[in-house]
Amino acid sequence: GYRHRARLYGGPVSGHWRLGSIHAEGEQIVPFSSCPLLAPQLNQLTLQVAKAIEERDARVTNMELAWSSVDGHGGVFITMDAAIRSLAQALAEFQVENHELKSVVIHGQSGELRRYGDDTLMYPHQRADSFALRFAPGMFTHANPEVNDLLIGALLERVGDVQNTRLLELYAGIGNMSVPLAKAGAQVTAMESDERTAVFLERNAYSAGVEMECLPH
Repeated sequence: GYRHRARLYGGPVSGHWRLGSIHAEGEQIVPFSSCPLLAPQLNQLTLQVAKAIEERDARVTNMELAWSSVDGHGGVFITMDAAIRSLAQALAEFQVENHELKSVVIHGQSGELRRYGDDTLMYPHQRADSFALRFAPGMFTHANPEVNDLLIGALLERVGDVQNTRLLELYAGIGNMSVPLAKAGAQVTAMESDERTAVFLERNAYSAGVEMECLPH
């Protein structure tokens, strides 16, 4: 299966600020052109957003793009060590014009934050008929949803009957493992350190109809 999220880093290349991956043998940026592991829609969206940023020579240090095959939309979370006003306006206009880009979130210097659009996306998984998992770009989710399904299936098969079994998951994220285990009857305590991700974890557990203790890590 394809990856549903991509992370690019920014840095100088031949006198221009470019976005791409970090070379394995050093800190040099390898500009992004294409990645066969990404979902095709995400691949194209990544190219478009990177181009829009590079044309403005904006000092973006890293950005994460996520794509939801359920929604047919994507979103981007950007971090930069500079004032974000000019880039924020440009990407807000880009987001309005590009219907596949559902949201733009930019985190700048001194904690400045701009958010355009609803950044909530649906995480695709094979148990979606029973419960939904929501996330936002910048939150940890397994990059390959199909592999994630295989991991959860193998885990449930390995542990067997978990009815009333007490389980603890550290770094639980949005609950992609905790929620299925709770649905299978386990008494789950899930711990997550990121405050906003923890909110999504609790909401996903609630919408799945399971009681699960969610604690800060």
